[in-house]
Amino acid sequence: MAVPAVSCTGVEKGIENGEAESRIEGWGQPLISVACMRDEPRHGSELVSQCLLGVPVAVMGRDGEWLDVMTPEGYRGWVNMSSIVEKSDREMAEWRSSERYVVDSPTEIRVYADNSLAADGGIVTDLVDGCIVEGGMTGTPRVLSVTLPDGRSGYADACRFIEIGEWSNQSHNVEKIISRAESLAGVPYLWGGLSTKSMDCSGLVKLCYWANGIVVLRDASQQAQCGEPVDRDGIERGDLLFFGNAETGRVTHVGIYEGDSMYVHSSGRVRLNSLDHESPDYMEKHYLSSRRLRDAAGTEGVTMVRDHPWFF
Repeated sequence: MAVPAVSCTGVEKGIENGEAESRIEGWGQPLISVACMRDEPRHGSELVSQCLLGVPVAVMGRDGEWLDVMTPEGYRGWVNMSSIVEKSDREMAEWRSSERYVVDSPTEIRVYADNSLAADGGIVTDLVDGCIVEGGMTGTPRVLSVTLPDGRSGYADACRFIEIGEWSNQSHNVEKIISRAESLAGVPYLWGGLSTKSMDCSGLVKLCYWANGIVVLRDASQQAQCGEPVDRDGIERGDLLFFGNAETGRVTHVGIYEGDSMYVHSSGRVRLNSLDHESPDYMEKHYLSSRRLRDAAGTEGVTMVRDHPWFF
């Protein structure tokens, strides 16, 4: 098997690039909008993350009905086989050269069985921001023909998608990242969540960068090692703010700086809070550090999708 390189390692799992590559058994793609990744191969195990429909994962092993998968940034977890369709090298090569579209919408959309996009004609699946489908424009205005990883097909509102080349060739856009975060205000917090249905603090950061065509590391403690450090007095819009234990320096939370001491983050729900102790929007979290990911593409933990070999 010719194995494409992993963009960055799964820090908390302690897997080096070379070791990860040698252990890859095959490939897969989630066939539902949001597939849950567990710490152990059982439904009652802790939710560690999620992966989105159509986004490639490497299959590292299996245990009964569970697959040990690795995401494009190198994160590991167990996904039930009912949520994943396994793919061969040839199938993945064909996918990488196919016409593809990425959901570009902070709210869920539907794929319909009928090109009238009417619910009474049948619904094939839901999709969330960042899902990737094969497809093409139809003769009907604003209607996209969609093919899912497991071969199911249907139709969706073309206005809610962006062509994968256009999506992956975006430049770093601080305003888009902040705008996407703000558009998710009120969405509930979920430990391990990584979709616009619900997400944790680092999941919000990852989703907003993904909307900009950028792959970043999964956890707040990992994100705190990316990009360049910024003094608190010098933080700018789009910088990442890290919070945690004042005594140990352990990072436990992350937000995106909006300006004027305000930041957007997921804590209970996606919300705006202030760094200013005198503000009514202040939240009692100990600030630790800031990082700037602008111009960090190509450094450890920050990869443009266009440069990631799993996608092209």
